[in-house]
Amino acid sequence: MERWLCSKEEARILWYTSWTCAPAFLAQYFYYSQTDIALVTLFVLFTSLSYWRKPTYGCRRNMDMTCVFFGLFHNMYCAHGAEMAIYYYFFTGLGVNAYILGWYVYKCGYLKTSIYIHSLVHICANIANTCLAAGHLTTTPIVHLLLK
Repeated sequence: MERWLCSKEEARILWYTSWTCAPAFLAQYFYYSQTDIALVTLFVLFTSLSYWRKPTYGCRRNMDMTCVFFGLFHNMYCAHGAEMAIYYYFFTGLGVNAYILGWYVYKCGYLKTSIYIHSLVHICANIANTCLAAGHLTTTPIVHLLLK
């Protein structure tokens, strides 16, 4: 039996928090028509839900982290010169700082507190991505370049 990285209760908190991607995806795709940003959010939704339903070391964790880092890189590239870039960078900065703080708190032995702080990472990232989708992008999203 694989050892979980946190309790079922703590994993459930982050599993529910991962669902914040769903309304963000709907707004990005249907309301703002930013397909590329919405697809990144959708992939993160699927990989996060898959990981947090049973958080162990392995393929699902690696897929989730890879998807999140690709999404961060993609959206930071899209944010360059974007109309809503300042809001995107502000909320992304909050999320990155929450990640660092959560990691530090975890290393200090406060697992439950780190779970709540990590929830802020999910929330800040989805606010940031929706802010980015709300404005005009001046760059061609990477997904478009890859599909050509």
